[in-house]
Amino acid sequence: MRIKKYFAVMAAAMVMATSFSGCSEIDLGSKEEKENLSAEELFDLGNGYYDDEKYQKAMECYEESLEMEYGEAAYAIGCMYENGEGVNQDYAKAKEYYEIGMELGSGDAANNLGYMYDLGNGVEQDYAKAIEYYELGYERESAAAANNLGYLYDMGYGVEQDYAKAKEYYTKGMKWGSGTAANNLGYMYDLGNGVEQDYEQAIYYYEKGVDLEEGVAAYNLGYLYRNGYGVEQDYDTAIEYYEMGIEFGDGDSANSLGYMYETGEGVRQNYSKAIEYYEEGLELGSGNAANNLGYLYEYGCGVEQDFDKAIEYYEMGTELGNANAATSLGYFYDMGEGVEQDYAKAIEYYEIGMGLGSGIAAGNLGYFYENGEGVEQDYAKAIEYYEIGVELGDGRSADSLGYLYEKGYGVEANQDKAMEYYDIAEALGYYEEY
Repeated sequence: MRIKKYFAVMAAAMVMATSFSGCSEIDLGSKEEKENLSAEELFDLGNGYYDDEKYQKAMECYEESLEMEYGEAAYAIGCMYENGEGVNQDYAKAKEYYEIGMELGSGDAANNLGYMYDLGNGVEQDYAKAIEYYELGYERESAAAANNLGYLYDMGYGVEQDYAKAKEYYTKGMKWGSGTAANNLGYMYDLGNGVEQDYEQAIYYYEKGVDLEEGVAAYNLGYLYRNGYGVEQDYDTAIEYYEMGIEFGDGDSANSLGYMYETGEGVRQNYSKAIEYYEEGLELGSGNAANNLGYLYEYGCGVEQDFDKAIEYYEMGTELGNANAATSLGYFYDMGEGVEQDYAKAIEYYEIGMGLGSGIAAGNLGYFYENGEGVEQDYAKAIEYYEIGVELGDGRSADSLGYLYEKGYGVEANQDKAMEYYDIAEALGYYEEY
């Protein structure tokens, strides 16, 4: 009912422009010396404190800079409230400061207002408002705003999907310094989304992203070299790019190195190193790394088997949006493995897993309704979940649909449809003899 999956190339979706240009730290000195600093110098000084995680001092500098009506300082304070850095997270205050920054001419403040409406962070989700703010940021040459407009057109969120427009916005974003936009251009060529598939172009843009210190671009280059896509397979080069990705803050790069050491792919198998990289990946926000740590503890691979720890890591993975972690939690409650059996909780986690893209979770929900396990038997619902499972690539769901059509359970018996679903199941790598 559960398999461990390794996730392939992933493009960064949205970027919230929260990286500040650093500067060497200096002391503010006397009040007279402070008064001699310009608004921009105070802002740069705050950036130095911010980079060193001295948030209180950073805030002081930004507030003094804002008193001189420097818009980027308001933007920076807004970021700190949105992310809860040195202050309690407060979306209302973040929004207030972004609005001040936008009024004072900050394109990145406009972008971050758009981002709040895009995701519904502290406000009601509203693509129209998000686009309005992104466009204002774009007019002010915000690289993040250009990337985010590109992403909306790329995915068709709030607008009609338009790859040409996406490419145009990404190109501008890259020109203005967005490594995420460069990565997303590479991803278009990598997969052939709206352009002719071209690994050479993908690599070109990914390398541009790496030059701009985008961790996901480094990850994607590592993935290409690791698998020999568009280049000669080269594990050493893959590892170099994954290490760059970690340096740039990408958790999935650490997860990939962990997976290589776990399985001995291109390196000598070493569970200690695998765990070390998975833990680093988790610290950097990788749900995949959390899931893989859960897997090691669930099955006792390189560690003593410990269901409590497995559940703890799967819960972290679920919070970080990992479909497999949520599905694994569902399976624990489904089978009563390490926890008291609880079908209601199993269903809850399977639904989360399905919502995050797990076909296995959808298939397990279908199984519950087909067999009346933890719920009232309902063939119509079973079929609904199995169909979702097939859409999400789960072969067992296709096989189950084939069985229902073969036997006429909940549907009129139809041997042609049964064979169609059995063929789909086999194509998806699942085959079972009855």
